Amino acid sequence: MSASAHSTSTLQPYIEAFPGLASTIGPLLETRLDDPTNRARCWIAVLEFLAATSDGRTLCIVVDDAQWLDPVSAGLTAFLARANLATGLHMVVTGRPTKDSFVWNSL
Repeated sequence: MSASAHSTSTLQPYIEAFPGLASTIGPLLETRLDDPTNRARCWIAVLEFLAATSDGRTLCIVVDDAQWLDPVSAGLTAFLARANLATGLHMVVTGRPTKDSFVWNSL
């Protein structure tokens, strides 16, 4: 199974629950997130999806065990945390601090 097919099948329950997810995030599943431009496009699409899903209401995202996030996920978490000032998005991020953890340096 290709990486994009695996990603699509993993996201299928969310795509069905949130029809806007397929049109917003779906095309980005084919991109490589190690490219900064593609990564930024994906992060903006996630933010737009969350804003559309919240429909003007406050949305709280909880990330637990953040020390286990990979670099791209940590970057997305930091991006969303910074974007919360303008969007009504609230975040709670918890985890154990570690000396090598890029998560805490990102936030």
